[in-house]
Amino acid sequence: MAMNRRQMIRMLGLGAGASFLAPWAERTLSYAAGQAAAPRKRLIVFAVSGFDPGGYTPVEVSSGRTQGKDSLPSSVSPMTNFSWPSMFSPIEDLRQNAIIIDGLTNPITGGSTLHGCGFGALTCQHPQGDAASLAPPRGSSIDQYMAQTLSANAPKSSLLFGISHRAFAKGWDREASLFSAGTGQSLGHATKASVLRNEIAGLAAPDAGPDLETGRREALRDALNADFGRLRARLAGPERERLDVYESAIVEFDRRFQLRESVSCGSPPAAQNNTPNSRMESMMDMATLSLECGLTNVVGVAVGTADNHDEHLPRYDGVGEIPVHDYGGNRYGQLMDELHQFHWTLLRRTLDTLDQSDAPDDETYILYVSTRGTSVNSSHHAQLERWPALLYAKSPNVDFGGRFLRYPGRERSFAELCKSLAQVAGVCPSGFATGASVAGPVNGLLPEVVGSSTAACG
Repeated sequence: MAMNRRQMIRMLGLGAGASFLAPWAERTLSYAAGQAAAPRKRLIVFAVSGFDPGGYTPVEVSSGRTQGKDSLPSSVSPMTNFSWPSMFSPIEDLRQNAIIIDGLTNPITGGSTLHGCGFGALTCQHPQGDAASLAPPRGSSIDQYMAQTLSANAPKSSLLFGISHRAFAKGWDREASLFSAGTGQSLGHATKASVLRNEIAGLAAPDAGPDLETGRREALRDALNADFGRLRARLAGPERERLDVYESAIVEFDRRFQLRESVSCGSPPAAQNNTPNSRMESMMDMATLSLECGLTNVVGVAVGTADNHDEHLPRYDGVGEIPVHDYGGNRYGQLMDELHQFHWTLLRRTLDTLDQSDAPDDETYILYVSTRGTSVNSSHHAQLERWPALLYAKSPNVDFGGRFLRYPGRERSFAELCKSLAQVAGVCPSGFATGASVAGPVNGLLPEVVGSSTAACG
């Protein structure tokens, strides 16, 4: 008896299952029915208001904090034998999966802006007015552009959140300062964990607490075990082998639930809003669970991107206020490093969690980027001609090799990096950041360095 995926869903009684579990169920049942499920492709765009050059540039390239034009070589060929920057220390053991790129440009205004880049930071397009005053965006940000493809079949296109000192101090629920769905279509991001949780819970069972979810899981498991017995008596050969694959997947899924204890796909973690640290940790945990459960495949994080002179960067416990007007002291660079280390501690936890449930062909990409470029006072002033980024990729098709490279000024653009990232992740880049403000050849950066890009435009 031949059995297709739809028939198996119906026989197992999952056709009207919880919407939050639907992406996982579809993937698992595809395997059970003998269909090759597409690998998961996830993207995290983590944008921060400022990188300090002393923490970003390896000492083998240039020593000292100022890192002025005279102290930096115009370009650096890809190098792998260098001291890993302290700001990225939580992933030093994963450095082979990363590439650090310096010397890109993001010419959204034709030159450097005084304070902030607004929506132009991730759209790579001049906003419809003064970038620093958060004028309406032109074009979509790279996270939203890639979400159209990566999250096409997910319940939610993307999950957007972030934190700034001003939003925390004033108790704002949302900010709109970075993400864009298109020209004139700015997107707000949650700045409270409770607000983000409501977004997620709306797609899960509204009353799903930990105890209730555990009961549902156990009831589902018992019902499935009974179905397995009935089905096994009716199947033979390949059909029975597929059922065994499905049963193994159910066992593995149950194990993952037990590992996560009271936190499950039907019950987002509790919201913590008391401190900037707990708020970010809580929101990152929610984002991790959403990626793991297939609620979305794209996450956007904005830290300090709503410019208000010196009230943008969050004041994390253990870091405190970063003195943006006193950037000549050594303490400034150390505080900036500690801020980024906190972020990468959270991102590392996300990577480790996803790794527990990933199949070998699943892919996760992280674009970690400054929204002001890099200058000696980059937490305060923008430097559009030096736009740094770190890319992380866990993919069987991508080898970043732990490289650092620096391009000559104005030769390569951040828009080009975004386009190349999209292509490597299987997203056609041709519609992103079009126009005269896009510098550099299209799609020429990562293929040149990595040699692993494939055509994505059909």
